[in-house]
Amino acid sequence: MTQPQRTPKVAKQVAKQNEGGKVSTGIRRFESKVFKPAWTKGGRRFELEHYAIRLRHDGKRATVNLQTADAREAARRAARFATILAASGWEAAHADLSPEQARVVAKRDTPTVGDLIREADRVAVHVKAPTLRGYGNCLRQLATLVAGIEGDASRFNYRTGGTERWRETVDAIRIGTLTPRAVEGATAAYVKSRGTTDSAKRTMAAVLRGARAFWSRRLRRLLPFENLPDPFEGVVIESPRPPRYVSTVNATALVEAARSELRDGGDPEAWKALLLELGAGLRRGEVDQLLWANVDASRRAIRVIAGKSWESVAEVPLADGIASELERLRPDAKGLYVLEGGPRPGPDEKRRRYGAHRTWRRLTDWLRRNGVNSRTPNHSMRKECGAIINATAGLHAASRFLRHADVAVTASHYSDARNRVVVPLFDDSTPGKTGGNAS
Repeated sequence: MTQPQRTPKVAKQVAKQNEGGKVSTGIRRFESKVFKPAWTKGGRRFELEHYAIRLRHDGKRATVNLQTADAREAARRAARFATILAASGWEAAHADLSPEQARVVAKRDTPTVGDLIREADRVAVHVKAPTLRGYGNCLRQLATLVAGIEGDASRFNYRTGGTERWRETVDAIRIGTLTPRAVEGATAAYVKSRGTTDSAKRTMAAVLRGARAFWSRRLRRLLPFENLPDPFEGVVIESPRPPRYVSTVNATALVEAARSELRDGGDPEAWKALLLELGAGLRRGEVDQLLWANVDASRRAIRVIAGKSWESVAEVPLADGIASELERLRPDAKGLYVLEGGPRPGPDEKRRRYGAHRTWRRLTDWLRRNGVNSRTPNHSMRKECGAIINATAGLHAASRFLRHADVAVTASHYSDARNRVVVPLFDDSTPGKTGGNAS
């Protein structure tokens, strides 16, 4: 009688059976592979109620919750899952195991831009809400460049729903389309379309850094997505050095004009704001949020507790004249904040707004009338403060005073003007005579 044709695997199992050995096939094969995930916390051991199986397929390794506490049933489900996985892939295997879990896994495996932004907004407690909103804007801008979506003016019209419709279109873009090659190609096209200027390169570098923040190590641990491809892997973000700050104002003359026109001219709020920006190097948001309780005139210091970052939360020393002027203005205060105005935004508010916005508008107009012609006159006062410290005490002192995260940030905006070194080719006492010894 002719023997039936057998595959090598079946032939091996039959041979083992004929020798009296045990054959591990089907459910029995997985009985030893299913397990209950466990972990230790605070010296105590915890274990999940349901069994799981760890499988690898198509370059991906994952732990699958079998949703049963029975070991025999778990082995049966694991065997079926592995069979479907080998034949049809992860999505089909999850759909067979549990349609509800399949929807969750599909969402985690292939998130959209909107999914990523919403989940980050839910779990990113270490990032301020306005900062996270800026990251989201950067990611959406990058996604539109990669997908080739060109919005018209209607996307800025939030009253008629144009903004919402444009955002829904962008949020539906899958993260998988943002491959490193696509990102590099889109950014290069953007820069080239704007004449390859330094301004365009800096803009694109800022967009890439903001969008890349969603793939930071700390945030990725918090996100629920099991498979989040990194579109920035190997992408080099090139940005020209920002232009160094060059002072174009006379700080002493500016303060004298402000003393006459603001302090004595009936605008003490703008006068206080200028003192804190130019004399203490505070950012506009920090001045707007500053409480009188955090101004210690006796110690000549200000405690900044609502800074831009953790490094910004620090104590800032004050000159005697500035501390005395603030103490003189304190009795006339009508509220808790140094600058009077409307309600301040809460810590979870995404949009940046200022309670003393009318004061800031008046001060901006005054600065422009007095020769401060930069795009951001108020922030130029903080830069002028840094330039004064840098010229008298050097970069490291300026970095500490401005509360930068790193001295490299300060160095990118200021040249160290202290102890300027020159080459004395000519002896000043004898015109035309070179100094030093020839060698």
